Amino acid sequence: MINYINKALAFIKNQQKYHQVMMVSSLLVLGMLSISQLSNISDNRKLLNNAKNDYVYVEDRFNLIESKISLNQLVNNSENINSLLINISKKYNLLNFQIYQENSQKLIKFNIDDPQTLGRLVNIFSQESFIKVQNIQIELDNETYQIKISYL
Repeated sequence: MINYINKALAFIKNQQKYHQVMMVSSLLVLGMLSISQLSNISDNRKLLNNAKNDYVYVEDRFNLIESKISLNQLVNNSENINSLLINISKKYNLLNFQIYQENSQKLIKFNIDDPQTLGRLVNIFSQESFIKVQNIQIELDNETYQIKISYL
């Protein structure tokens, strides 16, 4: 690198004053353009990060609204709580889905292998008013989550 700089300086020293001024001016203009472009790249990266954050926010809101609408449709199409729970199990492909009672405690038990769907279901069961959840137990068995929900 230093060798190239020395060659450029030697070239400038060997030329006439006019050529020296033009060469230095050209180098200064190129340097300023480079700095300007680096600044633009930095600004564009910030804009891109903001756009990504906005997209994630909008996508999360959309998924929330979509699952609320979907749940409302299931509620409207269900005759009672048990049929609603069965419809939810079909919609989310819950494995080994069971509704039963143990010592006067109502229970739902199922397996699921998708953590994202598990998060949606936990939100549905814990935030919605169609059942009053008392307890949610989640256990990981290999790659499958075993869920047990006690409710009123």
